[in-house]
Amino acid sequence: SRWVETSLSNQLVMEKVEVPDWDVVQLDPRTAAVWLQPAIDNTQSNSAVEIYFQLPGRDSWAWNKDMARRRVLLCLLEDMMYEPLYDELRTKQQLGYSVGCCLRDTFGVQGFSIYVLSAVKQP
Repeated sequence: SRWVETSLSNQLVMEKVEVPDWDVVQLDPRTAAVWLQPAIDNTQSNSAVEIYFQLPGRDSWAWNKDMARRRVLLCLLEDMMYEPLYDELRTKQQLGYSVGCCLRDTFGVQGFSIYVLSAVKQP
């Protein structure tokens, strides 16, 4: 183990990295927000739509049984929805080249997203 420490200490130099002070907007319950972002290149035919369901509360690094349960339920929802969602929106309706759903954890705020990326359909 001393050999490993000596060998690796010369090769693994970790630099201190500044972590940006980011935050996330928490929406009030039962409200909706729409964010439109124009394309950088307006000649592109690609578009994206994301429907995001934000859950109330904020997770921390500390163990929290309720937040863990919520995360498991969101993972289960993703597993149950992904295939039928893909089959309907991508295969049958042919809305886009990338279609799916996923659990989201944005700086401790949990949510669930459904998304479509398309070159043939506009939002």
